[in-house]
Amino acid sequence: MKTPRILIAAAAAAMTLTAATAQQTEPKIIIVKGGGNADATAAEAQRMATDALVIQNCSGEAPAPQSQKFLCIVDGKAIDDLSTIDAGSIESMTILKDPDALREYEHLGDTSNGVVVIELKNRQADEVYDNVEQMPTFLGGNIETFRQWLMQQIRYPAEAIEAGIGGTVLIKFIIGTDGSIEPSTLEIMRSPHEILSSEVIRVMKLSPRWEPGRNDGKAVRTTHMVPVSFRTAAEAQRMATDALVIQNCSGEAPAPQSQKFLCIVDGKAIDDLSTIDAGSIESMTILKDPDALREYEHLGDTSNGVVVIELKNRQADEVYDNVEQMPTFLGGNIETFRQWLMQQIRYPAEAIEAGIGGTVLIKFIIGTDGSIEPSTLEIMRSPHEILSSEVIRVMKLSPRWEPGRNDGKAVRTTHMVPVSFRTSASLGTSGGKTTAGQTTVVKKNSAEEIVVIGFKD
Repeated sequence: MKTPRILIAAAAAAMTLTAATAQQTEPKIIIVKGGGNADATAAEAQRMATDALVIQNCSGEAPAPQSQKFLCIVDGKAIDDLSTIDAGSIESMTILKDPDALREYEHLGDTSNGVVVIELKNRQADEVYDNVEQMPTFLGGNIETFRQWLMQQIRYPAEAIEAGIGGTVLIKFIIGTDGSIEPSTLEIMRSPHEILSSEVIRVMKLSPRWEPGRNDGKAVRTTHMVPVSFRTAAEAQRMATDALVIQNCSGEAPAPQSQKFLCIVDGKAIDDLSTIDAGSIESMTILKDPDALREYEHLGDTSNGVVVIELKNRQADEVYDNVEQMPTFLGGNIETFRQWLMQQIRYPAEAIEAGIGGTVLIKFIIGTDGSIEPSTLEIMRSPHEILSSEVIRVMKLSPRWEPGRNDGKAVRTTHMVPVSFRTSASLGTSGGKTTAGQTTVVKKNSAEEIVVIGFKD
């Protein structure tokens, strides 16, 4: 499925704006075994329950009245209301009652009922992520919803139309932990003219708040890029002409096979250009002069002429986090890949027996041929090597993707996928038992979470 950029086409008296889908949200795959809470091992569930009770106390809620409220210190700061903190985001928690220990915190508040010192995971508030476990969402939808909104807001500047200014503006931005697009982070990566850059920045500053991205349930800052293409009538005509030449090089209309050009792309003779997007062409030269044709006679038949094409983005080894057309999997999006992954992964029996659970976060690169490059499989975090090995095993079995593209040309893209293995004491579901380590689908909580359960004999 192709994912074209946002395209603004300007003619003498009218403008047309179109858009299509891009990267989807990043749902989390969770594998659990046994029964009970599908998100925690028995030990982890107990710890999280305890943490939750302390958070309630810090917030002046049950189980303690306001008169018995702790002084709560989170990452070195006194906090009055912790009701929005997810217990799962806590790295460590220490309850202090000793008078000597309490003195250290007296300058921060009332320590008479005790002090709770909480350290949260991911304490680097300024850290920015390209990929997170739960990708940001916009007005209840995904990146496509944002593109539709952007499409409705952007206007092709009249002075740019009159001057024949067109091209692609690529803008980079950060979505903060509060869901806002941080104005100071708006950065133009490339642009044909300041007039177009200003229009894109103007609209980006009007964006409603997003639901921020999250790691381990905690809101984090995420970086993104969006391309916006402004096409004048003249450029649209040029692209159409390029497309006709590509058809000719491929032996299609408008010329029969007997009149086919010899087509040279980035220095190589190419027989079939039908997969090349005209928008990916940096330059195109049609040669008919006999002296000019001699340079290419060793590459093929030059009797009908030679077309020399130079493509944009010739650095084949460059890796991108965001591209104009994101990779697709078996005709679908990232959700299709997660469904496939869900069907393949098995909870290792030895991990079930040992009560080993947690999240494996794996990073990988999809190459220009659509394959997941085995040498790029990298475990970013994992609770145990047993679980890491199972995730790597399945990733190596992945069918080929349709690669990501910039300006119509296939490029390498980097991705991360979280796979959570969870054991628990009581599941409360029916359906019989299966072999240890086998998995079965129990529920799907929106696009953000896929739960797979493995039952122990």
